[in-house]
Amino acid sequence: MIDDQIFPVSSADSAEFIFRNSINTEPSDFKNNDTVFHLQRFYSHFAYDDGSAESAYGINVQGAKLAYKFNLNRPDTLRIVQMKFVEMHEDLTSNKFALTIWDNNNGDPGQEVYKDTVEIEYKDRGKFTNYYLKNGVGLIGTFFVGWEQITNDILNLGLDKNSVANDYMLYNIGGGWVNSQFPGAWMIRPVVNFDTPLISYLSEKIVIDCKIYPNPFSDKTSIYFNNNSQRTFKLFDMIGRTVRSFSSSDNKIDIYKENLRKGIYFIQITEGNVMQTKKLILN
Repeated sequence: MIDDQIFPVSSADSAEFIFRNSINTEPSDFKNNDTVFHLQRFYSHFAYDDGSAESAYGINVQGAKLAYKFNLNRPDTLRIVQMKFVEMHEDLTSNKFALTIWDNNNGDPGQEVYKDTVEIEYKDRGKFTNYYLKNGVGLIGTFFVGWEQITNDILNLGLDKNSVANDYMLYNIGGGWVNSQFPGAWMIRPVVNFDTPLISYLSEKIVIDCKIYPNPFSDKTSIYFNNNSQRTFKLFDMIGRTVRSFSSSDNKIDIYKENLRKGIYFIQITEGNVMQTKKLILN
């Protein structure tokens, strides 16, 4: 049997369940072999790997890019990127690379929505390095996490050989995005919706000051800004599909119903290095 489990509602970012599956047998049967237990963990990060690096991966081309594909079932905010680097033939501590987040462009990395120069740090076995984003990045649907090479050193990212995630592993050395042919799973884990300010600058979140009225709306709604500035806009439906995309520097943006169906939408606004997502309701 499987015991009923109720997911606890709390402020914690993780939960664990133990599932017990038993076979009904005769009292005279060997009871030590009729039950199996499974530990199910739920965390706030995405992971294709099992936490153990059997090998390492890297690209020895300056300017090359590595991108890992993930998908959100609902809009969320990326706060931390965890990476596991493996010390191989040489110590690359403090070697720099450009941590990068991309949005989706028909299944490939598209526009860079976050970029920051960080350094390699090694951690003990089973532990990851946390790279805290200076500003939370609002994301919808498919997104990509990775880096751009600053040097031509092989950075030796942990590669889990017991899991296969090659459909989500892409690199670009100048000729376009292609899938990695080395079987395994990169040890990169995005952490979403982590609101605790573990370091001071996480609380200094930069926001785009705007108001949306009316919302809900029937035929037209408008987004009002305090100033004129170049911004890009992407409108997504509930399953993360882009239904509109445009740019404007005006301090008032009108959004018309046109061919949109009734329901909930999300407008992603990007101004410089700052991205913000707002919810729209079409009646």
